[in-house]
Formats: sequence, structure tokens, C-alpha cells
Amino acid sequence: MAERGLESLEIQRFPVGLQELLSLKGGLTPLQLSPTAQPILDLLQMYGLLNRTVGFNTNAAAAEGTAVIITPSVSSWAVLFGATSSIVKTATMTAARAALTVTRAPLSTGLVVASAECGPFGATETGVATVAWQCPYPWLLPPGSTIFATAQIIGTDATASVTVTAEYGLLT
Repeated sequence: MAERGLESLEIQRFPVGLQELLSLKGGLTPLQLSPTAQPILDLLQMYGLLNRTVGFNTNAAAAEGTAVIITPSVSSWAVLFGATSSIVKTATMTAARAALTVTRAPLSTGLVVASAECGPFGATETGVATVAWQCPYPWLLPPGSTIFATAQIIGTDATASVTVTAEYGLLT
């Protein structure tokens, strides 16, 4: 490996007890594996960053439980980096809870990735409350996947302005 300049990537440390386990079960030791193991760089998320976009959708009068949806693409795969769900609090609102959900096609049920109360409430507590979610790693989304925001609770008001925003890269 030295001739390719990768000598610093050799396996130098390994877990205690690994040698004993390999002697019982068989397999290559880290020192035997080191010359054959090759480092790999996954460029998927970097490619997604090249075609990065921010999509958003707003429903100015969403009823409780209404989903405000973004579909990154119906024909291309996408890499999701993060998303937010926002709800506008009014002076008359006594409660609000917003959720952010991701559905990976062709699944019909979504995964709630973030949900939070949007308080405090009162005549002087108005404005936009945001629930943000940053992917722990870039999520690969099949064509037709959706990201949506929901006002799970809207206190005394009948409707609220709900917005979903997502950052993703299209793999075209």
C-alpha cells in the first residue's frame, strides 16, 4: 500500500478479544486484512449537494390534522438533508403542536421525525413557531417520497397557516 500513498489507512488498532474470537471462528486478522482492505468514498451525498434545492409549500388555512406536502420528485431519487415544519401562532390560539413526517415511497405510512409543542400562548405570544429536523445522515428518498408538515393541535382557532420546507438534492 505504501506505493499508492495509503499507508496511513492501515488498520492499526482492533478490539480486545478479536484475535481470540477469530482463532475460534476463523477469519482474517486485522493485520492480514490491512493490505487487502481498500478505503471507499461514497459520493452520493456530494452529488446530491450539486443539485441542491429548497422546496416549500404553505397552506394559509390548514385545519387541524391537515398535511402540507412536498414531493421532491415523482421520477427521480433524492437525497434529503433536513426539513422544517412551521405554524403561525395567533393571539387567540390556546394550543398548537406541529409535526414533521417523511414517507419513503412506495410506503404508505410516514415516519414522524420531529414533533413539538409551539407554546407559550397568549395575546403577546404570536408569530412563527418552527419545528426543525436535521437528518443524522443524508436520507435517500425513492421517487414519489413525501415530506409533510401537520398542525396536530390548533387550540381554539379553527385553522392556522402551516408551512413545510425541505432541503434536498435531486439525483438526475
